[in-house]
Amino acid sequence: MKRWVITCRYLFAGLLVAAQAINAHADGDWASVATGVPDVHLAKPGEMMRADEPLHISISLKIRDEAGLDMSISKAEVGGSAAATPLTSQQFLERFAPTESQVNAVISYLNASGFKNVTVAANRLIVGADGSAGAAATAFHVSMRHFTVGGRNAYANINAPLVPAQFGNIILSIAGLQTVNVPHRLKGG
Repeated sequence: MKRWVITCRYLFAGLLVAAQAINAHADGDWASVATGVPDVHLAKPGEMMRADEPLHISISLKIRDEAGLDMSISKAEVGGSAAATPLTSQQFLERFAPTESQVNAVISYLNASGFKNVTVAANRLIVGADGSAGAAATAFHVSMRHFTVGGRNAYANINAPLVPAQFGNIILSIAGLQTVNVPHRLKGG
């Protein structure tokens, strides 16, 4: 029963933050994230993406107490003291991972923006979701365009994504808004 009450409390807090974020659309109160506009200078621009074209995003969330985590890592590297014991997964979640209410707020915001199949990594640092160019435009104020790169079809955001100000201290970056620049295997050895 106690766990259910705590879960409901986190869910309610998440919905409240998401509702505030949705209101930010009307107010124009947005924050930038680490994701920018990809380099498309070698790509040939095509048509703008239709709103219903699918894409998958992965949102990286910020560590809550980065300085504290750095200190814990430094102590562990020095070794030899009782303070140098490694963190357990549970300790990481409790001290450094985004809170459940922060994650629930991001989930609620994505759902309200049109994203589906939202998943959360066990460490609460990555939130994945399936959506569309229209959902990305709604959630992140981006315009999406098709490109041709080296004979393959790709897409990319043509302006830097933004998030509602309430998420400025929660969301680090958004992957999946572009397929122009992709990792390549090294040839040889």
